[in-house]
Amino acid sequence: MGFAVSIVSFAACLLAAEMLRKGRSFRFLDDRRARFETLDGIRGFLALAVLFHHFVITYYWIVNGEWAGPPQQFYHNYGKVGVAIFFMITGFLFTSKLLNAKQRINWYKLFESRIFRIVPLYIFALLLITLVVFHNTGYRLDVRVPELAFDYLKWGLFHGSTINGFDETKTIIAEVDWTLRYEWLFYLSLPLLSLLLLKGGASSGTLLFVLMIVLFFSPVDFLTFSTKYFLLFAVGAAVAHLVRCMPIPDALITSNAASTAGALLFLAAVFYPGTLSFIHVVIISLFFALVVYGNSLFGLLHLKSAILLGEISYSIYLLHGFVLYLLFTQFSVLDLAAWSPAQFSLLMPAVSVLVVLFSSLTYLAIEKPLMAYGRRYILTGAVSSISKGADTLWRRLTSRAHA
Repeated sequence: MGFAVSIVSFAACLLAAEMLRKGRSFRFLDDRRARFETLDGIRGFLALAVLFHHFVITYYWIVNGEWAGPPQQFYHNYGKVGVAIFFMITGFLFTSKLLNAKQRINWYKLFESRIFRIVPLYIFALLLITLVVFHNTGYRLDVRVPELAFDYLKWGLFHGSTINGFDETKTIIAEVDWTLRYEWLFYLSLPLLSLLLLKGGASSGTLLFVLMIVLFFSPVDFLTFSTKYFLLFAVGAAVAHLVRCMPIPDALITSNAASTAGALLFLAAVFYPGTLSFIHVVIISLFFALVVYGNSLFGLLHLKSAILLGEISYSIYLLHGFVLYLLFTQFSVLDLAAWSPAQFSLLMPAVSVLVVLFSSLTYLAIEKPLMAYGRRYILTGAVSSISKGADTLWRRLTSRAHA
């Protein structure tokens, strides 16, 4: 029953997105054309899958007092597969940028675009967290100011912890912040990755991929990172190479047979018992590659409503926990202890649609305008001006010294 409810929830969110698409605010999506449109179409489903994962976790957390993986395998895999493919998408897109740009990479612009893409909504999420924390702690300061400042510093580095001693701080956003530090670690590694791929060629890329496999089977934990997740970015990078070097005819990749294979791979990824084992990663990787090559799963990923869900997927991903927390802890009028898991799951479609509506608002009010502002590259221009000025001053000083 639970899986059927999740499919109904996907459909309800598509319907809500279709209604939003007809409004003026999202008209710009009608004219959008992207080379990898299927990736835009799948992002929303991935974010919703993570929502479903945490929706069920929330029930067991409230009833049992423990924030842990859900007992149902497919709900557990929804979250893990969603995050895994998000990491693959990141590896794919930015490796593609490196390969396409070759030597003409403006690192200032790349990092500035990432800052304006990720940080504004993250700051908004942190403000929401702060509001909930101090509301639940009586608007008093329960820790010393240096400790509070250190708590916010950790959140600023995507290593969230308690704020003001409130134990449920991370739960307010369903603890999703951990993935952002992996994303930023990958971004910061891009200059080195560029050097390896563009200077070392295919041999360096192959050796790096083999190293990621080794670190998957023998993971190394450092700081708050595990090298086990690095393979997921490497898969995305490898697929970026495959798409360039091994094209597949459109007639084959868009065929019903390919869509059937994609649907079967999706089901295998969702129900596979060994979550994020090597075999599971292979299944997810095959599904991901099929989507990247252009398979739309019988046209599903080409729907404009799916594209809209993809457009607001970051808001869905980062803020769904806030909606769940408010509904079931702050405003809840339900005694969930008297509800069975099956009964609770019936709320999923309505809650999912509410998350989509809330996320569309945060996208339009925060994400979209600040991404547009970031594309003006004001910070990059300022840094470039300072750099040129310093270089000019250095040349004048050295020329005088030689004179």
